[in-house]
Amino acid sequence: LPNSPSLVFPGKNQEILKTRRDELLKKLFEREYFDSLTLILALDEPLPDEPEPLPALAPHLTDYFFINNKGERIRTSIDPEIQERASEILKIHQKDLSGNFINNSAGIIADVETGKVLAYIGNCTVQQTGDHSENVDIIQSLRSTGSILKPILYAGLQKSGQMLPDALVADIPSYFPGFAPKNFDLSFSGAVPASFALSQSLNIPAVKMLQKYSPELFLNLLRQTGFTSFTRSADHYGLSLILGGGETSLFELTGVYASLSRTLKTYNSTKKYFKDTYHPLRLTEINTDEPIKTEENDPPLSASAIWLTYEALKKVNRPEGESGWQYFSSSENIAWKTGTSFGFRDAWAVGTTPEYVIGVWAGNADGEGRPGLTGITAAAPVLFDLASMMGSGPWFSEPSEELTMISVCKQSGYRADPDCPETIEIAACINGLRSEACPYHKIIHLDKSAKWQVNADCVPPGEIRNESWFILPPVMEYFYRMRHPEYEVLPPFAPGCNPGKEIPVMEFIYPSPGIRIFIPRDQTGSLTRVIPEIAHRDPSKKLFWHLDEKYVTTTVSVHQIEILTEPGDHILTVVDEDGNTIKCGFSIIGAVK
Repeated sequence: LPNSPSLVFPGKNQEILKTRRDELLKKLFEREYFDSLTLILALDEPLPDEPEPLPALAPHLTDYFFINNKGERIRTSIDPEIQERASEILKIHQKDLSGNFINNSAGIIADVETGKVLAYIGNCTVQQTGDHSENVDIIQSLRSTGSILKPILYAGLQKSGQMLPDALVADIPSYFPGFAPKNFDLSFSGAVPASFALSQSLNIPAVKMLQKYSPELFLNLLRQTGFTSFTRSADHYGLSLILGGGETSLFELTGVYASLSRTLKTYNSTKKYFKDTYHPLRLTEINTDEPIKTEENDPPLSASAIWLTYEALKKVNRPEGESGWQYFSSSENIAWKTGTSFGFRDAWAVGTTPEYVIGVWAGNADGEGRPGLTGITAAAPVLFDLASMMGSGPWFSEPSEELTMISVCKQSGYRADPDCPETIEIAACINGLRSEACPYHKIIHLDKSAKWQVNADCVPPGEIRNESWFILPPVMEYFYRMRHPEYEVLPPFAPGCNPGKEIPVMEFIYPSPGIRIFIPRDQTGSLTRVIPEIAHRDPSKKLFWHLDEKYVTTTVSVHQIEILTEPGDHILTVVDEDGNTIKCGFSIIGAVK
């Protein structure tokens, strides 16, 4: 109708619009398109008001279907009420995140039993200006996984029986070719229970567990549980796979956790496994006809392994706003895990109950990292607000048919050895009966006072007292003692008794055997030095250092030195004052003369 639609339209300049409309009606009447009664009725019709904006509760989901199902009529699985409330929660948190220039966040909520997506917030930003990539669908985008895959590794170890739930795992300085993992707080505990390492998301124990399980088996497990984004070989990912060396999407990640919960829930109700239990999340309404279920004898993860993993994940420290949650009966029972990618680029949080699973991501769509962009500070608060919105019900039942009671060493968490003085009974996967027996309790020989170690060469056999002793390797012991004052070190050998060689007294912290070391230059242009370090059970002992059979120096108490050497292969030899000797071969590469 109007010649200037930007100035005259429903809701703006209504009087001008009405005048033009009436003039057109009269012209049509004069040309006998309708009679006088129709003209009178038409002139009395009110003008339409300004149109309401089109609803955009899930714009990224709409775009997804426009690209993948163009021209089709789609009935989504989205629950409008949950979608709207979840969007408001993300908007509230996004305002806080924007204060730290964290400009994007995303969230997804799915039903465990059906896998139907109930809420899909593909990208939440504060300002829709186009400056923060708000049109990018983060839920479908591949991002570095950080620590978010650790529960799947833990569950794999439980199912295979390679590790019991609370078995000690080394948490010491570790070096691999081109890779030196560090814990988030850069500390070392010496040794920690596997379940504690999972709940506290310790990186070094996670790498040690992957080394035990093998990257090949873990990569195969990821693919079996539903991940499709890990397309490279295990050699390509290596041990870094457990710390964010691969990428996945929030959609796939949430779908896998939903499948794990579905497996546990289905087994508890039917005592069976089915092949269709592991499937991607569903964005559309599904056929209500019950599909024919095919039983499966060997699922990727067993119900018992999943249950043990969830029990560990319930102990994860919650965000600051949730402190003291364990004292309230109304708090949500939820198994959850966070992840933070290298460079503080991605913050993940995923949580599950028997009824629903929630996935949250926070960060910058363009990949910019930000200080403080971690799973626990950026993503976890959103997760718990969404969990509070969804409510909680009864927790998963224990799959007792798949669990067995195993006698384990109280100190090490390994299957009890005859030398373990204190044992406890724990519930574990049946395959745990094949797990390694406690390697840390050894029988040592003491004199009658129990102050000295002795042997048959210096004390009559009748005066020797045999006792079981908890003995960690020297490096593990060095860091473990700092956090465990109750740890008892080995008594020294009595004067005149030759120390036995069965129990090593010292160990290299750095370098590790066979390591290849690149020597860079510092800011002055000078070559930096290699800093070897030794852990000795008795730090007061003198250690004599030799490089390639040439004496270097002597250390007491602090067994750390600096060496500057030429490129090539070298052997570092250390001898203590009692004659104990250790050697370590390493290579220097890339040093510029």
